Amino acid sequence: MRFTYLGKKRTRCSKSNQNRVITTLKVSVKHCSDVNPDEFEVIQARGVAYRHPSDKFDMTFGKRLSETRAKRMIFKKSVTAVSRVLKKKMREVEELQRTLKKQQEYLNKEIEHENLLLHSQH
Repeated sequence: MRFTYLGKKRTRCSKSNQNRVITTLKVSVKHCSDVNPDEFEVIQARGVAYRHPSDKFDMTFGKRLSETRAKRMIFKKSVTAVSRVLKKKMREVEELQRTLKKQQEYLNKEIEHENLLLHSQH
């Protein structure tokens, strides 16, 4: 999966005494064909960094921390979606294996039946 950021990330300070920094990220997801595009086309996440009362306000640190938290949410959503797809694919593989086994059994029975028919002719 590849992520493409849609526009710039938006970072802002809260209006009251610069107590928090909020970063909103919106990404487009270039995904494998198995992920439902309606469900997982665009992810939006918001990260917030709060200033502890005893800390000095640092906008750069707040931006970095809030961006990291937003990215963490994006990857968490990504992991959930890909895990769901993987479970679905595993069920499909198991079903294919069961079908293959049954078809192989039918093939073996028909080969055996053909041999019996041929030997009974002589």
